[in-house]
Amino acid sequence: MLDRAGNVKVMDFGIARLLDASVTSTGGIIGTPAYMAPEQAEGREIDARTDIYATGLILYELFTGHAAFTGDTPITIALKQIRETPAAPRTHDASISPALDAIILKCLEKDPAARFQSNRRAGRGARDGSARDGSSRRQAAARTLRAGGQRSKRRTLRRWARR
Repeated sequence: MLDRAGNVKVMDFGIARLLDASVTSTGGIIGTPAYMAPEQAEGREIDARTDIYATGLILYELFTGHAAFTGDTPITIALKQIRETPAAPRTHDASISPALDAIILKCLEKDPAARFQSNRRAGRGARDGSARDGSSRRQAAARTLRAGGQRSKRRTLRRWARR
């Protein structure tokens, strides 16, 4: 939403952080179905990873111009959030990089354990241009060192020394 001064205001974001936000006092789910994570739509336990899913939905729509899930009713949209995998963003816009495509889709994993585990890790993935869960380049180099032979280790160390 835009305010009168033209500032962007994100609405309905962060509901997942409220302690009892998954259900209302009458037992109904709260939130906007188009931006609900599957666990939120099912009334299961929610945490920061629920907001990461919502971020993925917003990124999807920002970069493609299309909502990840659409339907005639809020119930239909909520069911799609639970059951369906969205089309890759690149299917809507071929100019979206494969790295950005992978990052958005990682945010939209149905299983919270498969998503980025924190906003910080999602940010690292975006900076690295990968959908890895925030694994730094130095961590990748350390894995290479553990896996490779001595020649490979020397090359990796020289590459890192130049950075």
